[in-house]
Amino acid sequence: MQIVPLKSSHFPQIATVFHQAVSAAAGKGYTQAQCEAWSAGIRDKRYWRSRLRRSLVLVARDNDEVLGFIDCELCHPDKGYIGHLYVAPAHQGRGIGGKLIDALVRQAPCFGVGALTTDASLFSHRLFAAKGFSDKGRYFQQKSGQVLPGFAMTLSLPFHIDSLRGTDVASVARLFHEAVQGASEYYSEAERNAWSPALRDEATWQSRLAPSKVWVARGDSGIVGFINLLPRGHGEAEIDCLFTAPAAARSGVAGSLYRVLEQQAWRDGVQRLTVEASYFARPFFLSRGFTELCRNEHPRHGQVLVNFSMEKWLTRPEVG
Repeated sequence: MQIVPLKSSHFPQIATVFHQAVSAAAGKGYTQAQCEAWSAGIRDKRYWRSRLRRSLVLVARDNDEVLGFIDCELCHPDKGYIGHLYVAPAHQGRGIGGKLIDALVRQAPCFGVGALTTDASLFSHRLFAAKGFSDKGRYFQQKSGQVLPGFAMTLSLPFHIDSLRGTDVASVARLFHEAVQGASEYYSEAERNAWSPALRDEATWQSRLAPSKVWVARGDSGIVGFINLLPRGHGEAEIDCLFTAPAAARSGVAGSLYRVLEQQAWRDGVQRLTVEASYFARPFFLSRGFTELCRNEHPRHGQVLVNFSMEKWLTRPEVG
């Protein structure tokens, strides 16, 4: 089974999954009349295209068969509303709904979503609760003369991705210094002090970041990571910085930041991404499809700092 973004070809099967899942809910907390009010029949492609046009939609599929889907409306500031989570009756009980929620939680921060909300049905309530959603009260929806009961639920995400603001520069400077000083697994104290001997001022960072596009990861405690994309000529760009707060290490911050950057690089027509990766960033970039080109040694303040030149081709130029 794979979880993939929605494609136009998925609409007919999504329509069928939704109707069949609702129909199967009869006798499981809902009456036949309630289910018929909820979904009187299989809606056409035009309905679903309009209904989901402002949403992040993820589809669980096995080969060409759609097993289930989840969507998150992105039109609410800092919040995402889960309007649908449905699994085909023949595939329920296999953990597909939970995997769809997990995938959405991983991807939602990339779209600026800091919290997820939903109106859970009586039979999805337990699943959302198991995934950390909290109850905010009972929910009642009226459809075609029927009242459909459920639960209003919400989940706060640990961070979300946003563009850099002018007021963020001081936080970025502090995060960089703390991240370097926290890299004791790969660099000695003398090397870390040579790399970042002290907190650099805002003017230095403003000058460094000005030519690039910069994204930050915002958490409850402030900025927990940042990345920037620096143009390097026609069809090329460099990842100049990717740093996360030591307390946010291995929490998905770097992956979410990189996902947003690569999507922007595609939109900008970048063919080749480069980076000079530190020892601790090297495995991350290898896992994202980068190739190591060479090992570099940089003398600095009496120390030799090692990093690795790496590249990733997003699209190869045509030859001939």
